[in-house]
Amino acid sequence: MSFNQRFGILFDMGTAISITFFPTIRNIWQNPSLLVRPASLQKAIMANIWANGFGEGVNEGAQVVKETLITPNAFGIVLDVGAGHGHTLRFLDPSKVTKYIAVEPNTKMHSSIRAEGEKHAIPVEILACGIEELDASVLQVDTVVCVLTLCSVHDLEKCVSILYGLLKPDQGSVLLAYEHVKSKDATAVWWQKFWNPIWGGLFDNCRLDVASLDLMKSAFPWKQATVGMREGDHVCDLFVHETGLFVRA
Repeated sequence: MSFNQRFGILFDMGTAISITFFPTIRNIWQNPSLLVRPASLQKAIMANIWANGFGEGVNEGAQVVKETLITPNAFGIVLDVGAGHGHTLRFLDPSKVTKYIAVEPNTKMHSSIRAEGEKHAIPVEILACGIEELDASVLQVDTVVCVLTLCSVHDLEKCVSILYGLLKPDQGSVLLAYEHVKSKDATAVWWQKFWNPIWGGLFDNCRLDVASLDLMKSAFPWKQATVGMREGDHVCDLFVHETGLFVRA
């Protein structure tokens, strides 16, 4: 691994801190109880990072991938897991999508999701919960979208099982994933684990070494399961991105 592959993450963390510092100080000034509610403080930090430029930068960096993966494949009722600011709405085809359901526990992001829905003329429903709270007995969808989300869940196997259950069986329903994942290089994995505590503190428990799409592919008898590394990424990068197209049998 090169020096930049090991330590380039410091630039990203520095950018995130500079973006979130003053807005978060303002949040604490307005609501001092955040200091004794670390989970709420972490969500405020993440919301400020995403709202003040970082989220747009990440979205732009993945634009080609999303246009290739999401736009031609998403249809019907679309469930966006960890929706953030609702950027997925920009890549949905309104002629094929009947409803957009955003799963986003961070309520500070909900106003941005509604604004995106109005802009793109797609009906929006927001669920202020995590994946673990979704119930397949009352919710069935045609498309599940996971964009940089599975890196933050607490029980990956349980969440993957829930997402599979939400897909309508025998109707060509699809799960579309774009995630940064565990490297296949042992040295890179060591550095991913090294940076996890600091990175996760800034980015709401995000972990760098989650083999999410490998688990997704092996866990169920998909009709089709296609996983590939993003063009331009290298196995020794700390952020190795993969795309996945999964069709439920």
